[in-house]
Amino acid sequence: MNAINSWLALDAHHPARLAERMGVSREAVRLWGAGKRNVALRNVPRMCCITGLSPHEIRPDVFRLNSNGDDISKNTPKLAAAYLCAESKSEK
Repeated sequence: MNAINSWLALDAHHPARLAERMGVSREAVRLWGAGKRNVALRNVPRMCCITGLSPHEIRPDVFRLNSNGDDISKNTPKLAAAYLCAESKSEK
């Protein structure tokens, strides 16, 4: 079971609500949960903000952990800025 599917399995979360908040179809969310399609990189920061999942949990094929267990995405300038922006908005 992938992290998105695990998040969706929680009682309070519904695929239709996630699809609406992400601006994608319900089918896209179903495919993400089933592990049959990856979340587009441009949507990773928004997904982090909505779900509280890390970029590594959403796209482990792209966002790997370094030897310290830190998300390498925080060292990737463009996506790191978007991730931090999404993270700060979720704290408000």
